Amino acid sequence: MASSRADGRSTTLYGRHRKGAGKPRKARPERPVEPSMAALMTAFAALWLAGMLAAVWLMPMSAPAPWAREAASAVCAAAAVLSTVPAWTYLARYGRERRRGL
Repeated sequence: MASSRADGRSTTLYGRHRKGAGKPRKARPERPVEPSMAALMTAFAALWLAGMLAAVWLMPMSAPAPWAREAASAVCAAAAVLSTVPAWTYLARYGRERRRGL
């Protein structure tokens, strides 16, 4: 939209800005999501692990492979633990940078 002012400042459609209620609003404090994200991911991994272990142990298996449940449980536990490592690493780095003011 082209400006109708000589100095090039843009205007609204009606030519004036709406006036506020008188008092300026207080700015809300900024709350970063990083500190809670690692805990949220850990809770999600714990729920996933509980569901997978229940599925593995309640699933019917053949008699010749009694070690399959233990192996599947170990793989699920390792996946649940390792899935949260990036979030906790990021949180540690975020805290270090925040303390240093970078």
